[in-house]
Amino acid sequence: MKQVERYIPEGSVRIHHKASSAVAYAYEVCGQPYAIMYEGKRMKPSQYFRFRSQEHRAKEIEKFFSQVQRCEARSIERKAEKKAEMAKGHGLQGGEIFVCSWGYEQTQVEFFQVTRAISATMVEVRRIKGEYEYTHAMQGYATPSPGEFCGEPQRKRVYQGRFKVHEFASAARYEEGRKCHFSEYY
Repeated sequence: MKQVERYIPEGSVRIHHKASSAVAYAYEVCGQPYAIMYEGKRMKPSQYFRFRSQEHRAKEIEKFFSQVQRCEARSIERKAEKKAEMAKGHGLQGGEIFVCSWGYEQTQVEFFQVTRAISATMVEVRRIKGEYEYTHAMQGYATPSPGEFCGEPQRKRVYQGRFKVHEFASAARYEEGRKCHFSEYY
């Protein structure tokens, strides 16, 4: 595959911002000031304009540089927050019950029990049975049966107190005593 390179106009002056990854190339065509601006390692220009005057071009380049610097600072903050959260760990302990409720025309309810914490971001869980109390035809309430395992141990990555059970559903902590509504079709 052919390597794509940034378009840099011939005879342009490179202006690099020291506090961010932004770069601009200033040039003139038929006496009119132009600038093409890039951020990071992107090959596609972020901005590509003709300006009324050289002063207007300089002002817009500085404005672009400050926007990129703010975005990069926010990105660094978010990464640091996520890293701190990961270092803090999930706080889950063996024996905790999780519930996953999903469905479109019917609501499925599945219960899981944490069997052990593997690391700060991983746990081992097993599916457990539930007690189903029918209140109407094909619907009712379910509660978990701790320790009554019906599935093999699975390793799950914990993120914000939840873990993914299916591609389309995740499990959250079960509140003790809560009855979870379910519905089904025969």
